[in-house]
Amino acid sequence: EAVFTQTTEAKVTLTVEQPQEGGTIEIADADGNVIALNEANSATLSYGQEITVTAKPATGYVFTRWTKDAANQTAESFTIKAEKDMTFGVNFLAPVKYAITYSVNGDDGCGSIATDPVSASGKTYAAGTEVKVKIQAADGYYISGASLSQGTTAQNYIFNAANNKTAIEATITMNANTTLDVKFDLCPCNTYTDVSRVSWYHRSVINAVDSGWMKGYSENTFAPMDTATRAQIVTILYRLSGSPETIATSKFKDVDADAWYAKAVAWAEENGIAKGITTEYFAPNAEVTREQMATFLHRYALKNNIDAANDADLSKFSDHETISEYAKESMKWAIHHHLIIGKGNGELAPGEYTNRAQIATILIRFDKLSKH
Repeated sequence: EAVFTQTTEAKVTLTVEQPQEGGTIEIADADGNVIALNEANSATLSYGQEITVTAKPATGYVFTRWTKDAANQTAESFTIKAEKDMTFGVNFLAPVKYAITYSVNGDDGCGSIATDPVSASGKTYAAGTEVKVKIQAADGYYISGASLSQGTTAQNYIFNAANNKTAIEATITMNANTTLDVKFDLCPCNTYTDVSRVSWYHRSVINAVDSGWMKGYSENTFAPMDTATRAQIVTILYRLSGSPETIATSKFKDVDADAWYAKAVAWAEENGIAKGITTEYFAPNAEVTREQMATFLHRYALKNNIDAANDADLSKFSDHETISEYAKESMKWAIHHHLIIGKGNGELAPGEYTNRAQIATILIRFDKLSKH
């Protein structure tokens, strides 16, 4: 007599308590296929079926812990066998957000601030988000100030505005509420008819004039292509030093006490920054060569404890043997810090004269070096 026994495959019920925000729970079978849940967020599984349970945080959120029957799990994803009815819950941590607020000070249409990701002032970002900021001065204006306050820390000129007066780009990491203040002013070169806004030296001249290191010959003339003179160079360095008072007077016969450069020459002589072409004559109107410019700057740097590294290899320049003996160390220093670079033909041209536009450009590099 045959005996038949009816068997029923054991089933278990899996229930998921999906959080209201912050992410979801995903269930997959042993082959990696996602198991669909019904309207009650449940699924019927075969007894002993292997499943993988994974927490899926939404953008900006982070997984913190499992709850219910998964409370003993610590990993963001785990594998388990369905051997009883189970309910899984999860907690996600809401992202910390910080706001970036920026303001433009100046005339209407003087400039702009743009961010990437694009946002309006006051927009919040998740902590750690990198926000690209671009400050752009309008035609005829320049960036006269840029400061960033983040949390309780204030940093002026965080974008190194002195290096670029018309356009600044930087990346801010959002680690606290941030305020960006930018000030635009009319370009100090607007009155100079010989300084084109599309010239390679326009930004350098803006920087030199705005910083008070250089001045035009007149209200309308800067003369960027004029060769700089010894009097002009020592005057620029004198201004760079803050135009300190000096009781000394120049001993040189060709420096009149009431000359516009008299105080600068006396200061430079007193501080060992400039020497005469002889013991009696300074030659204030003599044109300055590249090696002389390097020497003036090097002496100023040594006097003010500015980086003295000078290990550049002069021999890589085909005309290195034409460098005057007194200028070799200074040229090595200037090349090392990229204050002076080659002419593009393998030559250094130490005896070539330096024009005012080139001086303005070198001053930007030198100012950056002095602030390190």
